[in-house]
Amino acid sequence: MTVTMRRIAVVLLGWASLSAALAAPDPAPRDVVVDWAVAIPMRDGTRLNANIYRPAQADGGLPVVLTVTPYTADTLHGVAMWFARHGYVYAAVDTRGRGGSSGAFLPTLHEAQDGYDVIQWLATMPGSDGRVVGWGGSYAGRNQLAFATLAPPALKAIAPASAGMTTVDRDMRANIPFPQLMQWLVYTSGPTSNRAAYTDRAYWLGALAELASGRVPYRDFDRMVGLPSPLWQNNLRHPTIDAYWRETVTDAGILDAAQLKRVSIPLLAITGAYDPSQTGLRAYLDARALAVSPAVIDRQYLVLGPWDHPGTRNPQRVTGGVDMGAASVINMLELHRQWFDWILNRGPKPAFLADHFAYFLAGADRWETAPSLASASAPLRKLMLSSPVSNAGAVTRAGALTARAPGQADDRYVYDPSVPGRNEGVEGFDLVAPNWLTDATAVTRLNGEGLVYDGLPLDAPTDLVGIPAADLYLTMDVPDTDIRVALYAVMPDGTQIFLTQDQARARYRTSLTRETPVVIGKRLPYAFHRFDFVARRLPQGARLRLVVSPLGLSIHQQRNRNSGKPVADEVAADNRIAHVALAMGPGLSRLDVPLRPAR
Repeated sequence: MTVTMRRIAVVLLGWASLSAALAAPDPAPRDVVVDWAVAIPMRDGTRLNANIYRPAQADGGLPVVLTVTPYTADTLHGVAMWFARHGYVYAAVDTRGRGGSSGAFLPTLHEAQDGYDVIQWLATMPGSDGRVVGWGGSYAGRNQLAFATLAPPALKAIAPASAGMTTVDRDMRANIPFPQLMQWLVYTSGPTSNRAAYTDRAYWLGALAELASGRVPYRDFDRMVGLPSPLWQNNLRHPTIDAYWRETVTDAGILDAAQLKRVSIPLLAITGAYDPSQTGLRAYLDARALAVSPAVIDRQYLVLGPWDHPGTRNPQRVTGGVDMGAASVINMLELHRQWFDWILNRGPKPAFLADHFAYFLAGADRWETAPSLASASAPLRKLMLSSPVSNAGAVTRAGALTARAPGQADDRYVYDPSVPGRNEGVEGFDLVAPNWLTDATAVTRLNGEGLVYDGLPLDAPTDLVGIPAADLYLTMDVPDTDIRVALYAVMPDGTQIFLTQDQARARYRTSLTRETPVVIGKRLPYAFHRFDFVARRLPQGARLRLVVSPLGLSIHQQRNRNSGKPVADEVAADNRIAHVALAMGPGLSRLDVPLRPAR
């Protein structure tokens, strides 16, 4: 063998040895086994499709974690594997009419009875110890509350995350419907997932811009996007909270005290400061607290992090461009496992749940606990809106938030619904911008079409913890219009961080169950008392900013064209320019904000 050949042989042997060292080891046997496409019978003959995951080496019966989803069972595969690897059977179940389930998908309508039937079936299947717990968020959080109202004997606990309530923050808010519902109806149309269509940013921004133009009425948005929807049409026939909302869609929507009284099992609720379902989840808990005994409430826990809607199940450190801090990221699955273990007498109480309400104080990067949301809240500080030397019509000529407001002339803004719709408003989330919490465009470009009021820079670090409220006195020259009231923190470096907001339709200013006509030219009170719970430390030098503006500027909201007609039927020809005046002075427009010295 020549020298060259010997060298080649050595190189080849070296590569062979390296390849052997890098080769993957032979796989071990599966640690989880799955029964795919299990058909669970419902009382009416419908069969729901389920994928059931089990620990491969299970010794005897185990409790079952259940999620019923309209987004197809496959989306739960990762969660299912995690629970199965941590000592639980997991059942990922398609709602009727979705995925592999038979029947027709009618959102919320069958969830209670179907959930009851699924739970009782899971309790008696081989490998189950007869106990079932609920897990899931958004739709899969609401339906836990629905089937818990029927009190299935095998259901031992639920853990609803982001469980919004119909008419509170789902389908509509303050009687103003969400165009995003149409995007969701496409997502859940037919048996398939449709996620690619749901997440097509360019398509939906274009569709929303067309809708805002008034070329077609809001009522025809379903036809415009090519998916005529009975649900869309039925909702719009009921612009106030009437029997349709209370009874027809009550299954997983508006749950009354009698229904919630039957939810006597332990409950762990999860929401976020920027979860659009926070208000609805709080409404469920508040209604339940009035319906059940203190002993039942003693087994109810609420966790409120600095998260958006998906963050309630998969917390991220950065939300909307804001770094919330390392402590904001918790292992949500592990928290739920510990919770279920404790409730089922398989382990100790989670240390994280030191009290009944755990909330994250953004800006301080820490969790705090309290016996309740109310007890955690700081005292309300009254700040009056004032602008005796400006018209408050832009950031550069902002009015003030002060302890006292002298008598002064009204501030005024103009809303012209013929202007092109803008991609703004936090309700648009990342459709607006990746940094949707700090994107200040909607405020900085105001010039006469909104009002801005700034507080003084804080002279010491201050915690804003609780639910703000605003009471405004407004006069207008149109029969109806929509108003947005948004609260921001302006950091010492000028960065504006969104905190919370509320909205109102003038015709529903006194009641959500009936219209109260606007008296044109008369000063009337408007209460904005549906803000979200906020928990943020404001550093020295930061200041609060309150912005009053037309809701309809955003393409992510239904555009009110101010005519006084049914808003769902208005088109561009109905546009009326609104001139709105805000009154200030003793006893007039004010902001109540929960503030306390940083501790």
